[in-house]
Amino acid sequence: MKKILIAIALLSISPYANATDISYTIIENVSKKSASIVVNNIIKKTNYLCNLSTYKCEKTREQNTERIENPLKKITLSFLEDRDENLAKAEKKQKDIKPPTTIPTPNPQKSYGKFTIPKKATHVTISPDNKKIAYFLEEGDMVVTARKFVIKLDNGKKIEYSGTTNNLELLRNYEELFAFTEDSSKLVYLDDRAGFAQLYLVDFKQKPKNLSGRQIIKKPYTVYDFAVKEEKVYYIANRQEPNKWDLYSLGLNNNKLNTISEDVMYTNKLTFTGDNLLFTENERGTGVLKSFNIKEKKIKNFIGIEQEKVEIEKIIRENIFTENLKGILLKPDKNTDQKKTIIWLHGGPYRQASPLRHSWGSYTTYDWILDEIVLAGITVLKLDYPGSMGYGKDYSLSLVNNIGVIDVKNVEEAIAYLNNLGLREIYLFGNSYGGYLALKGLTKLDSKLSGALAVAPVTDWQKLIEKVHPTPFEAYLRGIPNEKNQDIHDRSSVINNLEKISKPIVLFHGELDNQVPFSQSEYLFKEAKSVGKNIQYYSILGEKHVISGVSQNEAICKKVADFIGIKSTENICIME
Repeated sequence: MKKILIAIALLSISPYANATDISYTIIENVSKKSASIVVNNIIKKTNYLCNLSTYKCEKTREQNTERIENPLKKITLSFLEDRDENLAKAEKKQKDIKPPTTIPTPNPQKSYGKFTIPKKATHVTISPDNKKIAYFLEEGDMVVTARKFVIKLDNGKKIEYSGTTNNLELLRNYEELFAFTEDSSKLVYLDDRAGFAQLYLVDFKQKPKNLSGRQIIKKPYTVYDFAVKEEKVYYIANRQEPNKWDLYSLGLNNNKLNTISEDVMYTNKLTFTGDNLLFTENERGTGVLKSFNIKEKKIKNFIGIEQEKVEIEKIIRENIFTENLKGILLKPDKNTDQKKTIIWLHGGPYRQASPLRHSWGSYTTYDWILDEIVLAGITVLKLDYPGSMGYGKDYSLSLVNNIGVIDVKNVEEAIAYLNNLGLREIYLFGNSYGGYLALKGLTKLDSKLSGALAVAPVTDWQKLIEKVHPTPFEAYLRGIPNEKNQDIHDRSSVINNLEKISKPIVLFHGELDNQVPFSQSEYLFKEAKSVGKNIQYYSILGEKHVISGVSQNEAICKKVADFIGIKSTENICIME
């Protein structure tokens, strides 16, 4: 049995209150004959059992999610002072209690049957005949990285391809790096040495001396996920547009390329069960679970899954792909006298914006919030700032050593673009890294902005790295703080530049967040209050880094609408 997470995003736009349009489908159990799935809507969960011969699904269970009262707690300085005092007393009582001493057991290797490989190996893949094992090995620190693609044979021999990168290793972001053909004679793997994440083919019948292989895709675009079956590789890639992902097949022997489905959701793990390739098709914002039967060469629709259809005409969506600006502009489809706009800054930063609902579950709620704001007459620009994925390795790595510099410059270019459209009242809004960029943008572009909102932001990179180590962000900052890079850390900090901010700030942070600890928002709140800044901070009840609760998202949406001054918020920000 195999567990796969597939995200399905539903979009239904009405003049104001939207129907529920955020949903995740979890395929819990897959066999050659059936798939047990859960359509995990933000306000309800529905279970189905699907027959992979007839493609009919039967509903087996439905469970509604209850809303909660007061999902946001407004934090005050006095509340934090009282809490910190109580914590200090508790720590003082525990200071004489010595923790148990443990001696770490050396374990430099791990075993897979007859194979023993380095403990740090990732993306481990065993060939169908059990005679080869492939893995990715990243060595060194997070600033200068040596990396290897390794095949270990059952006779003890190894075949490698090695390289060194002086920047962030992006391949760690991909779930799949290797796939063998069914006869184990060929290996397909993913590498970005040509500038984009591309597929390479190694033929073991030719007795290769290394794994450099043959690049089987030459056109510059990003491959996100892939699977191999019967001398073909099936893959999801943005071949047509940076934020549009399609499903293709490519012959390993003849290089024949076929388009299977245009517009799919790239976070769906491509999964074969018998002759069926499961994926999710993006039908104008509605994520629809489908199967491609490789024998019949046809896409099969699943019958019986209840999903809403999309009405996207209420919002105008325009792609922007220029040398200086990349993203999506969302505009109301009717004239509005409101000259306000939000620049949305996604997290990551190795992520990207989406025209409709995002494939990543943690972003779909923000897409819903932004659509609600647009339906109220506000323009939104979803910005793919430097560091974003989908535009090639150089664009993604341009953020290294440039946090708070090149990304803020791009925000400034976005402001100029919006000013040319006649929009003057501009707000920054972002989550995680995007929350950081919203705040950092305010420290440099305060006179050009009206305020900033941030969800789970980083506010001081040095404090984050000291608390959460190791973290991939260290590569962007050239390592942990030291004499050589201290100026980079100081320059990137929001805290160190508070004197430059005059516009209002609203912070939201999950009370259980340990990925970007809520102490980051508390630190900024305390420091900003101490120097008289206009700042509000809301702790999000019961949430971690990803804000998944229906009441919590509705409450954040309302606060955003209030902050930017939407005249009436009675009929927006309601999930139904």
